[in-house]
Amino acid sequence: MNATTFDGYNPYRVTKDGFDWETIEPDNPWSYIGYWGDHQVIYLLKFLEFMENHEPGQLESLFDKECFVYANVPYKIKSYEETLKNPKDTIAFDHQLDHKIRLEKESLGADAALLRDENGNIYTVTFVEKILATVLAKLSNFIPEGGIWMNTQRPEWNDANNALVGNGVSVVTLCYLRRFLSFFKNILTAAESGHTNISTELVDFYNGVYQTLKTHQHLLAGKINDNDRRLVLDGLGKAGSEYRTHIYNQPFSGLKRPYPWMKSGNFLT
Repeated sequence: MNATTFDGYNPYRVTKDGFDWETIEPDNPWSYIGYWGDHQVIYLLKFLEFMENHEPGQLESLFDKECFVYANVPYKIKSYEETLKNPKDTIAFDHQLDHKIRLEKESLGADAALLRDENGNIYTVTFVEKILATVLAKLSNFIPEGGIWMNTQRPEWNDANNALVGNGVSVVTLCYLRRFLSFFKNILTAAESGHTNISTELVDFYNGVYQTLKTHQHLLAGKINDNDRRLVLDGLGKAGSEYRTHIYNQPFSGLKRPYPWMKSGNFLT
């Protein structure tokens, strides 16, 4: 959970020294950067299912605790418009940030790679916010009648097994996302509490995704043509792009809203 980024992805690996990311190595033609996507939904979901089955109610106890953090990976996912132009070149590597994090690790250890707010403090959020960031990252790449667009230069593990290199549309992720949402719908419905604090920036992202799906609900109810499919894709993609770009350029403000997940009738459900 704490290894995922604010924009909903996770680093290459977790080691005893913290988490790590891939870098471009000039002398290594096989070096490459990007986010593998299976850990955010498929693997995470199975761990959460195990946890809920083993100790029912334990997940709910974490919902409103602000003890979770975001990984600060020196990748910048390009804007939606840039991704449309070249879906095979979608991430810029921030060499300056990479150098800064590695330098600070010498004195701060693994905490140097955690995202900070505008005041320079490690930014902490709730469990529900972390889950929401993951869900929205996938939904902002939803292509109706297709799947989840893989546009972070890496495939899902299952798609890699089927020889997709990370530029296609993943049906596997869409199916697991449905299972993911169904799992949390049941837990949230049974939860005693009805709200949690969510960063205002993420709430804006959520509202953008929700309004797009609500506005085009009639199109999503049946067969959809390419023009209408593009309308949905544009709305979702731009919502995600605006959220990412805002945080890349300006750290989280630290402002949060006590957002009701069940009283509103739509949060995650």
